[in-house]
Amino acid sequence: MDISGDVCKAAGFYRCNIHHENVICMETGNKFPECDHGSYGKHNTLWNPARNVKAIMAELKVESMI
Repeated sequence: MDISGDVCKAAGFYRCNIHHENVICMETGNKFPECDHGSYGKHNTLWNPARNVKAIMAELKVESMI
């Protein structure tokens, strides 16, 4: 797990610990952002590696078609 502001050590997809629908793609060396989902605006969060990349890619394709 990484916290907002930490430097990414392993490139990949990550999910917000609170807003599971918020998935980001991170590159090694970039800093983790704050989560921008939720009714109160941006907030610090724990970013967990997203393990099911195929499902995430399917979700992103569906969202881009809407």
